[in-house]
Amino acid sequence: MIRYVMECGPVFWPMLLIVWIIVALIVVAVAQLARGRATEGLRGGINAIPTLGGIVTVLGFLGQWIGMQKIATVVATNRVISPYAVATGLRESMHTAILGMVVLFFAATLWLILDLIWRMVAKRST
Repeated sequence: MIRYVMECGPVFWPMLLIVWIIVALIVVAVAQLARGRATEGLRGGINAIPTLGGIVTVLGFLGQWIGMQKIATVVATNRVISPYAVATGLRESMHTAILGMVVLFFAATLWLILDLIWRMVAKRST
């Protein structure tokens, strides 16, 4: 696991921080909705989830582009390139992009569910 994290590069750390913020927003939303509370502040937190998921996705593609640039630099500066080295670099450059897309999928899905529940709770409390 540590090796995987180190392969993801410097863009991974802000991505990880945002993922933890998304998780915290989801936990707070579930706790509040379970208590029957549907405030506008809570809805704002719920609506931030897909936006943060989108930011993680953009950071993921940025990480991939940085990795691709590193691969291009290595290819351009070396006369003899191992196909294994290029394939390994390509694989590593895709870690952040894949993570970003997975986070966006789950963030959007959970946002849809939480927003629906928020609407039902808000309707009951009025």
